[in-house]
Amino acid sequence: MQVQKQWIKVLAMILLIAPFILTSHRIANAADGGVLNPGFEESGNWGLEGWEVTGGDGIVSVKSGNSYSGTKALEYWSASAFSFTVSQYVYNIPNGIYSLSANVQGDGGEVVSRLFADSGEGEVTADYSNSGWSNWSQPQISAIYVRDGKLTIGIRVESTKSLWGVVDDILLTRIGQLPAEPASIASITPVTVTGLVNEKPELPSVVTAVYSDSTTKSLAVAWNAIAPEQYATPGSFEVSGVVTGTTIPAKAMVTITYRSADVNLDSVTNVGDLAIAAYYGGMTVSDEAWELARAADTNNDGIVDLTDQQLIGTAIRTASATSE
Repeated sequence: MQVQKQWIKVLAMILLIAPFILTSHRIANAADGGVLNPGFEESGNWGLEGWEVTGGDGIVSVKSGNSYSGTKALEYWSASAFSFTVSQYVYNIPNGIYSLSANVQGDGGEVVSRLFADSGEGEVTADYSNSGWSNWSQPQISAIYVRDGKLTIGIRVESTKSLWGVVDDILLTRIGQLPAEPASIASITPVTVTGLVNEKPELPSVVTAVYSDSTTKSLAVAWNAIAPEQYATPGSFEVSGVVTGTTIPAKAMVTITYRSADVNLDSVTNVGDLAIAAYYGGMTVSDEAWELARAADTNNDGIVDLTDQQLIGTAIRTASATSE
């Protein structure tokens, strides 16, 4: 029996506080752009449901009789200098471009009277001036970019003297879609380069950039310097480069080889190639017949000598072993 009484008390408490819980978490009307209580017509929190007032104690209130639409509006009055901000955090709204407007009237003479919005990319504002009782004006911010579904909006007023004013219908309207984000560079396609020993490899002046939308573009590249010892012997090494418009480095895989031992270009490496190297033995780049002898300079050092013949001989042995 005692347990039953305790449950009755719990249920009674839930029923008592439920209206307040539901009210404080009520979802804003989609037609109002996600703004809760834009015209200050709600009864919760003395008409300020959804709004946060900073610095307006005894100055800001919701009253009837001077509204632009409906029956109520936000009014402020002070006999001396004052400042306040009325704001609302709007969330779970579709991304897009929004406009924010309000209807205002009052004595005029405020130091600051400002409509504002902040989506996290910096506050955008529209200043306005009141000009007397019932002279309504509508300040508006026309390009608010919402990228993550949330926004803080409001009115900020400061005055150095006594005055009165009214704010009504703070409306947020989605007016367009966000422009497409420009594609960014996602990767740089690596390049491969083959060169001869003792000859600086030629790297391309451009590389292919692959963008986030899968398009490609050739971009200029500045390669890091290549030291002579890197291409003095056969082998492979990587060179990095800087590409305009991105921090992603370009990469070139460079492979250095000897000149082909197939001196006579008959697709076979044999004693015929070795004979040509012997014939041109001792010839250097300064000789008139060098263009004919160059093919036998296997190690590309500017002279046809015993080293070239040894390299061709090694190639012959390798070719013979492979064919057996």
